[in-house]
Amino acid sequence: MISFCYYFLCIIAKTKGIVSCVLILYLKLQCLLALLALSGCASKVTQPDKYSGFLKNYSDLQETTSATGKPVLRWVDPHFNDSNYDSIVYNPITYYPVPKPTTQVGQQVS
Repeated sequence: MISFCYYFLCIIAKTKGIVSCVLILYLKLQCLLALLALSGCASKVTQPDKYSGFLKNYSDLQETTSATGKPVLRWVDPHFNDSNYDSIVYNPITYYPVPKPTTQVGQQVS
């Protein structure tokens, strides 16, 4: 891609000195645009005016950093003691009633 741009700019400017300056400016512009695009994807902590209303009181949430390094809000019970726990119990999700194919509902998924 860069070689094509360089060739194209050489044709337009007809001198390699001007083209190298233009190419450097072009690459700087591309880097700037890439950084702006990535900064739009940066994670931010939810602002109070954007709270959903699911919790009655958001004041106990504390800002911390997740395992991936992104800022998150969390609440930990002040009386939590991890030595009270020695395992995690996982129960798979079970759907009731079990879906059965009929003349109206086929077994295949479209």
